[in-house]
Amino acid sequence: MAYISASIGASIYPDDAAEALTLLKNTDQAMYAAKRQGRNRFHYYTPVMHQAATAKMQLSNDMHVVLEDNQFKVYYQPIVNMETRQICKAEALIRWQHPRLGLVSPAEFIPIAEDAGQIIAIGDWEFR
Repeated sequence: MAYISASIGASIYPDDAAEALTLLKNTDQAMYAAKRQGRNRFHYYTPVMHQAATAKMQLSNDMHVVLEDNQFKVYYQPIVNMETRQICKAEALIRWQHPRLGLVSPAEFIPIAEDAGQIIAIGDWEFR
């Protein structure tokens, strides 16, 4: 027995795009949004999807100079032993001080760094 599921994306002509290629790209974005929500779903394209994809692409491009421009900052968060109330260690937290956007959340830049193959270089930088 085989089980099949479908993830469907939809965009509407002419509201979402007037050209066929753009309409297909928008539909593709909507399909991936449906997959991210757990597959076997249906999702309409929204302009917010395009804005999010554009912002992610810009961060990905900016990621190429982050180390050489020294844009990362490390903050240390103490770990306290609750019995003794003494600091027993510290956690190193990396933050991206983007020159145009300000602080970028690790939740935003870590997946991009992983996709770009830069996560090991970032980890090495943080360790040093």
